[in-house]
Order: sequence, then structure tokens, then C-alpha cells
Amino acid sequence: MGSSLERWMRFLSAETREEMEELAKEDPMIRKALTTLESLSQDPEIRRLYEERVKWLERHSEIT
Repeated sequence: MGSSLERWMRFLSAETREEMEELAKEDPMIRKALTTLESLSQDPEIRRLYEERVKWLERHSEIT
């Protein structure tokens, strides 16, 4: 299923959870990344910080 770099690129650009899970089945490091991502997304404070960052990036990308 391609090189490690190709799998990571597909993981990072995945549009669905199913795509991420399929890649996680094939690669232990991607499986660990998905587990970590799931854990972090359960933390309300981390989620709030992420949403603030996205809003900040959206505001500043409109300016430049």
C-alpha cells in the first residue's frame, strides 16, 4: 500500500475517519497517532484551544 511517507500523507489528508482507520490497520505508528488524536479530541480544553487556533488562522489568512 505504498511507502511509509505515502501512508502518512494519506493519513494527514484523510477526509473520513474510515480512511484513517484503514491506514491505522496497516501501520503501527499511524495506529498510535490515531489513538493519540482520539485521546486529545476527548479533552475539552485541548478541543477549545484547537478551535481558537483555527479561528485565529482563518482571521489572519483573510488579511494576507
